[in-house]
Amino acid sequence: MHKEGFTLIELVIGIVLMGVIILAVFSFDIVSREIFRSAERKAIIQKESMFVLDHIQKYVWQGGGNATAPALILEEGENPGLRIRNVTGDFIGGYIFDFTNNEVIFNDGTGDYYLTNRFYNDTTAPNPADRHPFEISIEDGGVRINNFTLMYNPSGIHHYRNNPKVNVKAIYFYPYAQEE
Repeated sequence: MHKEGFTLIELVIGIVLMGVIILAVFSFDIVSREIFRSAERKAIIQKESMFVLDHIQKYVWQGGGNATAPALILEEGENPGLRIRNVTGDFIGGYIFDFTNNEVIFNDGTGDYYLTNRFYNDTTAPNPADRHPFEISIEDGGVRINNFTLMYNPSGIHHYRNNPKVNVKAIYFYPYAQEE
């Protein structure tokens, strides 16, 4: 009498092949999720940097001044600031770039508004050539911002996938209402 069935070798080969297929599917799923999380982190900090810079641009454009009362006033110190005044000389808002708490704070006279807590002053890279410190200056009546950097987790170590950063090398805003 002849019985049909699988031999032990055939069963083992089948189980190994099934394991390889399942492992490949799970590996693909894990890699896909990590790629998605990485892209999501990068998108978050890109949107935040656009939001903060658009906010600054909006208020700088509203600024106005003249030779005795400039529209933009730079406050230097441990945490630099930028104050903006309108054509009547009243302050319409100010920004503080807080290196200690990684925040950009806006104050319109009624209170502080935290625009981001991902602000990063890129001064700690091991290679000095890789350091890009934040700089703000007033030039020709406008404000120049160099190396505006946000990092997903500014207290962590930069990693292009797990802790990405966005750096705006240079941007310049000029008030509309500037008098001689």
